[in-house]
Amino acid sequence: MIYKLIGMAVVKLARFFLRRKAAANKTLFTAIGAAMAIALLATIAGTVGYVLTRETPEA
Repeated sequence: MIYKLIGMAVVKLARFFLRRKAAANKTLFTAIGAAMAIALLATIAGTVGYVLTRETPEA
């Protein structure tokens, strides 16, 4: 019985801690997401540019 109460207290404390940390790090996660989106778009643009400008041998 005591172990169950201790476990429930630990879970509640962990949820509280994680929720507080997540709210503080929302800006960080947004910045990381934006950087990943820019990197993905740059990769796609580079690939499209390569495909459009590569020299293909004539048949």
